[in-house]
Amino acid sequence: MEGVDLRNQDLRNVSFFRARLSGADLDYANLAGCDLDKANLSGANLFEADLSRADMKSGDLSEVFLKGVDLSEANLLRANINGASLENACLKRVELGWADLTKASLTYEQVEEPRSLQVATMPDGTIHE
Repeated sequence: MEGVDLRNQDLRNVSFFRARLSGADLDYANLAGCDLDKANLSGANLFEADLSRADMKSGDLSEVFLKGVDLSEANLLRANINGASLENACLKRVELGWADLTKASLTYEQVEEPRSLQVATMPDGTIHE
């Protein structure tokens, strides 16, 4: 499914477990509640997509375009978010424990109310305690 065009699709609660979606176009897609556990989304476009309550544990979201995305209550435990673009993304109550946010573009204000940031690598390379 690499490079697939799924713009504007309603994909709520679909299982993409271990899916290879690198380079996919998921702009404006509704992925609320999806199982993206261990999925590879590297280099994908998800402009203003809805990923609320999505399970993305151990997923590869490196270099992903997530501008304006709703990640509220999503599970990104141990996810690779290295170099991702997260401007204006909603991260309310997101699970970011052990996630790698190195070089990701986001502000500390965006992660004000996470479920967890335990041992997460922050954009500046520091480890959150």
